[in-house]
Amino acid sequence: MLQVLPGTEPYWIEAYGKVALTGKPVTFENYSKDLDQYYRVVAFSHQKGQFAVLFEDITERRRAEEALKESEEKYRLMVDVSPDAVVIQSEGKILFANTGTLSILGAEHFDQIKDIPAVEFIHPDLRAVSLQRLSKIEQTGEKPTFIESKFVKLNKEIVDVEIISIPIIFKGKKAFQTIARDITYRKQAEEEIRLLNSRLHQLIHAIKQLAFARDLQTIQDIVKTSARALTGADGVLLFTAKIIAVIMPTKMPSALYGKGKNSR
Repeated sequence: MLQVLPGTEPYWIEAYGKVALTGKPVTFENYSKDLDQYYRVVAFSHQKGQFAVLFEDITERRRAEEALKESEEKYRLMVDVSPDAVVIQSEGKILFANTGTLSILGAEHFDQIKDIPAVEFIHPDLRAVSLQRLSKIEQTGEKPTFIESKFVKLNKEIVDVEIISIPIIFKGKKAFQTIARDITYRKQAEEEIRLLNSRLHQLIHAIKQLAFARDLQTIQDIVKTSARALTGADGVLLFTAKIIAVIMPTKMPSALYGKGKNSR
């Protein structure tokens, strides 16, 4: 064999020699540096001291596998540094979760969540809807979009999230890749804006009432009610004084308008 392929690596010779001596067939895959090819090898012996070999060129398959492995490693690296949660689930079981997922669920290690059905991390009120949505996407091919939902952390705290689930094939099986981001701060900001708009509406309503007020007491009552809603009890006096000073400066009580400023 060395006369035909002088660069043959020692492990090929050792494998064939063992077959010739023992008579036991072997099957293995290996790389030939001399030929720059991968082979699947079946070596067997018809009689002691001899061997025969069947070769199958698997270079294309092996290089495709290596490319896939490299791609998976790059994907995993990219996903691991993502601040968003990335989960892969199949048949209700979590197969992969990045560090963002552990953070959003309040876990330190994947082992803490891997045996918990994925649906258990969805708020109970939204579980049926979530399962129906996944089923519809899988059956109809509907284009997935981001939707708001709620996750249940390991400590039972509720967290507002925005999620999208995409059907994929993972290790030969149908699966869903779900991307989720924590929108707690956004929801808090939206609530603050809603409250601010509500207070603004109250102020506009008060201004309309003031347009028909004809005496100081009525104005004070309207302004104090609006001020309490807008600024809280501590800000009522100052806010009321400033409003009345603008509306009726000549009738401003000295206690509100300021010492020496009630006369001009």
